[in-house]
Amino acid sequence: MSVRGYCRVFTVAAIGIAAIGVSAQTAADRKEAVKVPCPHRLGNLDINQPPPNNLGVPLDTLRPFRGFSVIQAFASIFNSNYNSLQASLVHRLKHGISFQASYTYSKALADSPGPNFYPSFPQDSHNIHGEYGPVFFDLTHNFSLNYSWDLPFFKRTHGIAKEALDGWQISGITSFQSGQPLTVVFNGTDQAGVGAYGWERPDQIANPFVAGPVPSNPDPLCSKTISQGGRAADRVHTRDAWFNPCAFAAQTPGTFGNAHHGSLRGPRGQNWDLSLMKNFVLHESTSLQFRAEAFNVFNHPNPGTPNLGIDDPEVARITSSYSPRILQMSLALKF
Repeated sequence: MSVRGYCRVFTVAAIGIAAIGVSAQTAADRKEAVKVPCPHRLGNLDINQPPPNNLGVPLDTLRPFRGFSVIQAFASIFNSNYNSLQASLVHRLKHGISFQASYTYSKALADSPGPNFYPSFPQDSHNIHGEYGPVFFDLTHNFSLNYSWDLPFFKRTHGIAKEALDGWQISGITSFQSGQPLTVVFNGTDQAGVGAYGWERPDQIANPFVAGPVPSNPDPLCSKTISQGGRAADRVHTRDAWFNPCAFAAQTPGTFGNAHHGSLRGPRGQNWDLSLMKNFVLHESTSLQFRAEAFNVFNHPNPGTPNLGIDDPEVARITSSYSPRILQMSLALKF
């Protein structure tokens, strides 16, 4: 089913000239999807999910439509909202230098991440608003800077030296961003007894970003740290333990866990891309362009997403990284 109508969008902007050739702009933006009347967010749900139980009987006997298993539905019944403060600073080309800096402080919340993102199903399809939390693209702080500089050092040279050394340009893109929201789930355990694997959440019983034993966790391995032969993290925000897995525990069978959707944050990211370029004029309408490019030029390690399966032995570990430094050069004949 689909509901269509009007959405509320509020934008307040201010633009100022900081100096000749430099402009600054800020904006506060609020976009909210409301129940009626507004296009709702599309998402997945199981309209044949049984109630939480610990009866040990075939699930199909407890489902609303008996004789059928999961009935997956795409429905536009979910809600979302986005609020942000945006600021930018622009320097137009002057003395061979131009740049634009942009910063966004934002919050994006929804009760469905969307049909194409994991976990895409609510743990309780009869209580979709229990999924309300940060969505995967909710980056609290996001800063980007693009720039170019025509190098002035050999403007007064002549002859071969001028042809070889003058006219070089450096340009680049630099970005910094907060970590993405993360949700701890059971990978292979149906603790609630509803036939859902991969999107049920456990109980959160402690701060996951505090290292050390968690005595309130019934798992005896959580009374010791990993270095002591236990399961609790010695340190957090590391590749071996991005968070303390002992902050989460299996809830009572036949119930849903109290851990919130998007309750954790992943590693922050930064990236520097640079290029060096020069055009060699061969004729009036013919030139040869040389370009050297470096992606992630400083080879800064950007860790991937930690393992979020609380019933997985590798939980909380980061075993992947985003792209390392990549170098490439090219020649292009323009005519």
